[in-house]
Amino acid sequence: MEDEQILADIDNQNPQQSPPIDIIIFLENVLEKIKNKLGHSERLDTIIYSLRGALKGFLVYLVPISFLKRKLNKKIIMTSLASGSFVGVVRLIDRWFAYKHRRKLLDPDQKVTLFAEDEEESSEQLDIVNEKKEKIEKLLVGRYRLFIAGFVACGIGLLIDNSLQNSIFTFWILVRAARAIYPKRYNHPLLPILFLCLSSSVVLGGWIGAPDEVDPGYLRFLDVHGGLDKKSYKLLRARPSTSICHITHPWSDSCMDFTIAFLKAAIFRSLKVYLPLSVVMFFISKSKNVQYFFINLTRSTLFLALYCTIAFSSSCYFYRIFPGLNRKKLMLHTWTAGLAGFVERQGRRIELAGYVCTYGLDVIYRGLIKRKYVKPNFYIGSLLMMVCIGVLLHHHEQQPNFFTSWLLGISRKPVPGKSLLVPLLHGVTDAQYAEKVTKALLKMRN
Repeated sequence: MEDEQILADIDNQNPQQSPPIDIIIFLENVLEKIKNKLGHSERLDTIIYSLRGALKGFLVYLVPISFLKRKLNKKIIMTSLASGSFVGVVRLIDRWFAYKHRRKLLDPDQKVTLFAEDEEESSEQLDIVNEKKEKIEKLLVGRYRLFIAGFVACGIGLLIDNSLQNSIFTFWILVRAARAIYPKRYNHPLLPILFLCLSSSVVLGGWIGAPDEVDPGYLRFLDVHGGLDKKSYKLLRARPSTSICHITHPWSDSCMDFTIAFLKAAIFRSLKVYLPLSVVMFFISKSKNVQYFFINLTRSTLFLALYCTIAFSSSCYFYRIFPGLNRKKLMLHTWTAGLAGFVERQGRRIELAGYVCTYGLDVIYRGLIKRKYVKPNFYIGSLLMMVCIGVLLHHHEQQPNFFTSWLLGISRKPVPGKSLLVPLLHGVTDAQYAEKVTKALLKMRN
């Protein structure tokens, strides 16, 4: 499950980072040469722009995942194709809507419609219909173009690889979408800690109290960082009616000695997770800030070590006062593990809260399925994913720069005098793009 942790961490890195993948640069140069030979046109530029994005989306999943898993199979290739298709379709729809909007801005009298008009309608009816169409087009092209792009692109990605529609990925996107639309005026520095504590009580309560309701991969991750052997976990999951100290630390009667020994071992286990990741991100980073590297490595390592230590050490004292282990009692004391989030910086706390909250929702969902309160539905899940992806792109300014700018090509800076944030050609400035479109339209009118 380290892959899941790595993906969550990569998402929270410095927004100025850009992965230097040589193969992407080489293939981009090939596309650029093809474009230069074929000549320049708005349609050709849009196609090349979309293909470049599809190539990035394909390789940005294929290269790291095949390296981490040390294999290349059909599943990885299909998911890479879905990723590339998603990026390419988002770029294509976004650029097309942006082009329509620019034509309208450059020539307000010219009718640039997204819908076909019926010539047989009367002029009065046609005026009413055109007025309604213009309002709809204004909303589609102006305000909701990225929502539509994300919605459609996600649907196409799921058609290519329907295994992407799973509870973990769906809840991960749902949590990020909910965070994007959450009103900023209600933000509070302690809110991520609150969600981290609540989610931890659900996840850790299910980890020991109902392991069949926890994602198998995440269950293995928790077992490793729990630091106990299989026999000890089996005894704990048998729900003993007394204190659990004789199970967690049979070699010592002192709970304090156990806490100190557990913390030392947990630091080494956490270091194995974060050291390789931090080294990779250091070499990827443009700044190469050594101080930033060591501070973040120390904080992340201490967070995971303290998280596991607090969860186990609190059980020693809790079950001495309230003997007998069950799921409700587990939830009453394991929430304290979330307090380890105070070690991390504020931005990192938000990401950790979203990460743990994802698995908390998944535990609840699996529990409801187990008790037959809900039944999984692929189409409802797919629709939920498509809407959430649309919401994420609609609020693209809140997403990592790597995802929005480098991958999807969405510019965060508006063109001067224009109301839309328009994605630009690779290496072309706002002014150059506006000048290019203006010349093309003037040529068409002449």
